[in-house]
Amino acid sequence: TITTRRSSSSLRVRSSVMNGVHNTIFLNNNNNSNNHVVGRTAVRLLSSLPKTTMTDDDSSIPILSLPRHFLRDSDPQLYDASTFQRNDILMEPLTGKPILSDKNNNNDNNKYQIDDWTSTKDSYKVQWKDGVTSTYSKKWVHQTLEHRWNNKKSETIWKEETTKLGVVEQPTLWTNMTESKIRSSNSGMSMSFDELIYDDENGMSKALKSIYQYGFLLVTDTPIDDTTTRKGEGEEEDTASPAQAGVAALASALTGGKHKVSSNVSLLEYYKHNNNKQNQQIVLPQGTDGPLRTMFGTVWSTSASHQTDGASVADSAYGHEALPLHTDMTYCKEPPGLQIFTMIQPAVKGGESVFGDGFAVATYLQKYHPKAFETLSKTTRTYRSIDTTTGWHLEAHGPVIQTSPHNEHELVQIRHNDLDRLPDLPPPDSTTQEQEEFYEDLQQAHALWDELLCRDEFRLVMALKPGDTAVVANQRCFHARHSFQTSKDVSRSVMGCYVSQEDLNSRFGWKG
Repeated sequence: TITTRRSSSSLRVRSSVMNGVHNTIFLNNNNNSNNHVVGRTAVRLLSSLPKTTMTDDDSSIPILSLPRHFLRDSDPQLYDASTFQRNDILMEPLTGKPILSDKNNNNDNNKYQIDDWTSTKDSYKVQWKDGVTSTYSKKWVHQTLEHRWNNKKSETIWKEETTKLGVVEQPTLWTNMTESKIRSSNSGMSMSFDELIYDDENGMSKALKSIYQYGFLLVTDTPIDDTTTRKGEGEEEDTASPAQAGVAALASALTGGKHKVSSNVSLLEYYKHNNNKQNQQIVLPQGTDGPLRTMFGTVWSTSASHQTDGASVADSAYGHEALPLHTDMTYCKEPPGLQIFTMIQPAVKGGESVFGDGFAVATYLQKYHPKAFETLSKTTRTYRSIDTTTGWHLEAHGPVIQTSPHNEHELVQIRHNDLDRLPDLPPPDSTTQEQEEFYEDLQQAHALWDELLCRDEFRLVMALKPGDTAVVANQRCFHARHSFQTSKDVSRSVMGCYVSQEDLNSRFGWKG
């Protein structure tokens, strides 16, 4: 079925997510010979159709809702088939200096004017007035309207067709979650360590789907043997313990390239080939996946006695006190995308872990307290971490609730940790009255935010067992803990690591 329409550039698209929010990655289809056949067919079909003229109603057509310059410049023919970088940037071959365009070139004016267009089941075909034909995936068009060019008019358009086109589903906000629901076999939020690590790409895809959809995944039966192998008596540790290697392998499964083919660069492949040997590692010299390096090391432990010498322990996580719901490393410009932590040894008493969906809290705030939502999403706050022992000083800025620059209703990131937050400053040129209003609005908004974080409906309490690993989308979900008691022989020990947000986005972009 072919419908006469006007359309935009042809790109194969995969959907990428930041903390549960889509971004769009454009992938060139030119390396598929079938696409060229389709393209030539489209040209013939277009030429056989009657000429059409643009009308005011064209904006109701998804492809025509997008700016013409954006459509033309998104044509997949303008992207290298192997690197996916643009190939239409004109420059001198020797020096790389830009070649200046002729502003009076009439052909360049025709470049951004649509002559004809058609619509097929899965794509739009566009013929531009300069004779070029472009093909655009309908999935790409609708995802672009939803996440990059969202306005009142386009919103009604993409919502009508998103479901039938099979566009990636939205993240699922959760409340009133319980441990029993998480552990149930049909929850979609739990899986075994062996399934994730050894079930080829199926295990990784299942894990990433859960993290994308819920921002949370429980992995059971993770190795917990924390015995390390040493070179000799009194010498430094040579290889990682099974527990450390297991945590690092989980990080590897969720980071780096989708295709794990070489044990020289993939820690996951290295782990699978050396699981029963005494030479496990938590990083590879030339590795492209695995744990994120931070001030706490690569794989860290909340038990100071098990933390690597020289790594930072300047954090309240190393105490016994209760911790409020928060996200980690708010003092970093780009906080980690995932926090992975494995329960090695529960406390004698207490120490339950608490989790919460920050997007669910923010959505509730936006619906019932829009002024507070606006305040927390528009006010930039400052977070800091200082460790005088190891010499770290980190400081970053950002709102508690970050929304998309293209759509203020689309949540991008939660950055919240009152323990690391510095006092707030109003705008420098504000009057005394404006300063008073600034603090009053902020105090009221934060009080409402705290009130929601106290509600049981937003708090998932879990008694993690030895071998249980919580994988938390750190830019979406909170975590916390109850206070706990230890004994002379038993101390609460959690081992974990971080994963970068960029790595996570890349894996989401490849759908696992």
